[in-house]
Amino acid sequence: MGTDIYLKWVGQGKDDEEAYNDFIDDSTGDITIMGMEFTPSTILKELDPIAYNCGHSYFIDSELSELNTQIEELEEELKGA
Repeated sequence: MGTDIYLKWVGQGKDDEEAYNDFIDDSTGDITIMGMEFTPSTILKELDPIAYNCGHSYFIDSELSELNTQIEELEEELKGA
């Protein structure tokens, strides 16, 4: 997921916050209240900014960890070649 998301970010000109918002929004879908639609990321960011920021940090750490693992695997492949 990490490389694909990172490449998606770069290819679409997104930053990490936009990618995190997409992650939240895609996993839950829009929320309708009295006929008005809101994205889950907007609701979380507005109502509980601490939880939003903690989740954002965890999201980035997870993505970076996965990318580092992939880099290490590629380095091992190059050593064996």
